Amino acid sequence: MTVPSAEPLQAFVGAWAAFRAIPRLRDVDPTLLTAPERALYEQLGSDRRRTEWWAGRMAARGALRAVGAGAASVLRAPNGAPTVSGPHAHQATVAITHGRRWAGAVATRIDGPTPHIGLDLVDVEDVPRVARVAPRNFRPPERTLMATDPRAGVLAWGSREAAAKATRTGMFAYALSEVAVTAVDAPSGTLTLSEPGLDAAYKPSPDGGWLVFVRASPAAVARAQAVARARSAPKEG
Repeated sequence: MTVPSAEPLQAFVGAWAAFRAIPRLRDVDPTLLTAPERALYEQLGSDRRRTEWWAGRMAARGALRAVGAGAASVLRAPNGAPTVSGPHAHQATVAITHGRRWAGAVATRIDGPTPHIGLDLVDVEDVPRVARVAPRNFRPPERTLMATDPRAGVLAWGSREAAAKATRTGMFAYALSEVAVTAVDAPSGTLTLSEPGLDAAYKPSPDGGWLVFVRASPAAVARAQAVARARSAPKEG
């Protein structure tokens, strides 16, 4: 199915996720994009970027259908974050992730119980890279978890990426330094994060990696954006 069906996230009421395999360029159908989306698609400079971008928009379309905004366009904010435009755009928000083989999206209603959510897809090939960056980016409790749970490192990295999307702040302005995993609960598929107002859940991805979802409360979003603004403000003197 070109536009995939979405499934509800059990951990977060009101959030719907959809996934689409990244195709070969010859299998991409740009006519399935809206006119504003096609304009952005044509600006992309590489075949790989076009295929993953198209797959991400198809996943987003499936997720948005579940919240009543399937006819909207998924465009791009100045910082690169996806934005919803057009029919019913006022009622929905969406986040997108790309892996090596799959793209995923999660959508929610702005007036629903989970208005701020992000996701990240971590491929199995990312495990060595995460292990290399752990000493300088992860906190001691996370490194302890990694010693006993092989998933802990990629879940810690994925939670930062997902938190950056949920709070609309970016990885380096907020999540990389402020967000940390303090516990992994395998039976429930949930993570405990260090920042108040951030809840996380994880599940296997379609190709053996991991998907991490982070829900942010309005207060957590405001706090994260304040941190990001402070870091980007010009330094005096």
